[in-house]
Amino acid sequence: MREKLSAFVIAYNRASLLETCLRAASFADELIVVDKSSTDNSAVIAARYADRVEIVPWSPTVEETRAFALSLCRHEWILFLDDDEILSPESGPFLRDGLGEWDADILTIPLRHYILGVHDERAYYWPEVHHRLFRRGAIEFIPTVHGGVALQSDRIVNIPVDSGVCIHHLSYRDVTSWIERTNRYTSSPDRIQAMPGDGDLIRFAHDQINYWMQRTTDDACNDYPAAVALLRAIYDMVDRLKAWEAERGVDGAAMFRIARENLAPEPEGRRQRAGVAEQLETFPTHLADATSLEDLRLEMRGMVVKLRATEAHLRERTEAARKSAQALITLRDKLDATTAALAAARDELDETRSELGQTKTVLGETQATLGHSCELLDQTRARLDLTVTSLSKTDLKLARLSGSARLFIRQYLPKLRDHFSRRFAYASSGQK
Repeated sequence: MREKLSAFVIAYNRASLLETCLRAASFADELIVVDKSSTDNSAVIAARYADRVEIVPWSPTVEETRAFALSLCRHEWILFLDDDEILSPESGPFLRDGLGEWDADILTIPLRHYILGVHDERAYYWPEVHHRLFRRGAIEFIPTVHGGVALQSDRIVNIPVDSGVCIHHLSYRDVTSWIERTNRYTSSPDRIQAMPGDGDLIRFAHDQINYWMQRTTDDACNDYPAAVALLRAIYDMVDRLKAWEAERGVDGAAMFRIARENLAPEPEGRRQRAGVAEQLETFPTHLADATSLEDLRLEMRGMVVKLRATEAHLRERTEAARKSAQALITLRDKLDATTAALAAARDELDETRSELGQTKTVLGETQATLGHSCELLDQTRARLDLTVTSLSKTDLKLARLSGSARLFIRQYLPKLRDHFSRRFAYASSGQK
């Protein structure tokens, strides 16, 4: 029996794309649309194609809604899309017929971005794949902007980028829409931020431009790949500047309010706040010399502005000093660790030197023993040579004695035989 598929789409004010998105995903056994309170007729279009439509409050990013949409799905396999993502015609049959046949829990699908209305394979964004089809429980959604998903399984099949199966992402029609989304995404506190690098903002900007240009396959500086690489770098720059702004901790709205009051002071003769006359007595001498209350107020506001600017500068310097101190502490810890490592190495060297001395002594004793053994071997060899010579002489004597014995046997044995034969015969005749 074929396994079944649930697909969900997160939608907001994209009626012009939503119908095409839902038609391309209509092969799913269950199609769900979660609409984030669209003000166009997205919900009406969703009702024509979806099995279920849920209206939820608007939120600035799609990541906050996916977990809820997943909870609505009834089937084992889940496919998820945004309302500006359209599956290619080859995708439906491939994904529907392959359910249960893959030895996997997660499939990656190639994603083709259309930025400024165009998809260009020379640009930095190609090739790119996303984990979009999964078995229930194999993926966990993360609310962090651009945080992706948390994979709960390593059984993954990658659909080839040249297979024709893909998602067409009709994302940014012009520069204005890119900047609008950049501002919205980088304003989210829970987002993946650009790495700050060494804190040099200008160098950071150049590095990001170079980084995204290096990912293109066309180094022309006045063509589409360069334009979208620059847009991508702008996103990182805006993100880094917002982080820099937060690091400084300056309240721009408060500074504007002070500047506004300073530029348009209250006219003379208007009602003064109660207690000002009494407070003047406690002011420093150089303030008490002000010619009028309005001059005093202007001077105070100027001082406040200067104090705020000084405070921001001091905060920035303090933060830099803190980072420097932290870096020095880290460096000191590294130096302490290096010193300890060198001390340990020195102890090991001393121990090795001692062991080498002992080994040298043992080697000397062994060498002396070997010399004595060589002398004994030489003496033994000399004795063996003498023994061999003696054995050679003995062998010669034995050879001579053997020759004499053979001669004796040849000459005297017949005589002895005759002698004993005669005596035996004589003895035999005497007995008779």
